[in-house]
Amino acid sequence: KLIVVTHGSEGAVGYSKSHKVTVTPQKVAVVDTVGAGDTFNAGILASLHEQGLLTKAAIGDLSEDAIRQALTLGAKA
Repeated sequence: KLIVVTHGSEGAVGYSKSHKVTVTPQKVAVVDTVGAGDTFNAGILASLHEQGLLTKAAIGDLSEDAIRQALTLGAKA
């Protein structure tokens, strides 16, 4: 399992059975927050898909780097 907790402008934390990974987003001028959560989640899923990790088995054994990459793309979205 991967649990992700978002903290708005403070970033996000991803928790797996073995890792806790924190990322901070780039500072940007906010125009509108509508859809921000959906876009964040899409970024995470896209990253995991690109890494070939979007399966139940792979999600259960994500490396710290894989989680960091996913959260980073989500935060950039």
